[in-house]
Amino acid sequence: MKAYRSLIFVSLLVMVAIACNFSGLLPDGAKTVADTTQEGDLSMPTIQPTPTGQPCLVNNWAIPGLSDYVLAAIPPEVAEQYQLKYKSTSGNMYVTFSPDGVMTLQADQLEMLFDAKASILRVEVTVTLDGSAVGDYKVNGSTLTTSNVNTCALNGSARAMGRDLLDSQQIIGSVPLLQVPYNTADFSCQGSTLQLKILAYPDSMPPLVFTEAH
Repeated sequence: MKAYRSLIFVSLLVMVAIACNFSGLLPDGAKTVADTTQEGDLSMPTIQPTPTGQPCLVNNWAIPGLSDYVLAAIPPEVAEQYQLKYKSTSGNMYVTFSPDGVMTLQADQLEMLFDAKASILRVEVTVTLDGSAVGDYKVNGSTLTTSNVNTCALNGSARAMGRDLLDSQQIIGSVPLLQVPYNTADFSCQGSTLQLKILAYPDSMPPLVFTEAH
């Protein structure tokens, strides 16, 4: 039982790391993969060029360097205590900000693998996120705030040793842009790159970096 409690704690820490970098996903109907190849149409939905006066974040965005951000988010003392090691990521995450103030966030079979020590055991912790969430967003200067986000079509899991460590809503609640207090961020754009700094996270955490998705 002690080992299982340790696993739950490790998984919660992994969720915090994930919450600091999961801001990217894609609109309904779009399909793509990372680290794997699938047959079918992998093209992104077309969004019209940003009208004059619209914020620069109006576009389709993807996160290209998910693993680097997750590793940076895990406190060194935690990684050392639980000998937590990142192993791999598959799937993709995207976010679309539409000109009409709608945000669509989707995970396409995103799976992250970690190796951790629980008591005398070394176990693999698997965290998954799949599906979509849709809500509203508003921009005030360079600050983005989301609201009314419907997460019914988004599912998450965290498993180790064949057991669920967290329920889906706990995982979804850790994903930025979906729920208070992680629904507000400062943003900046440069060329085809978007940066989001989630305001509820410590200043030491780097911003999320997105690239324009085609």
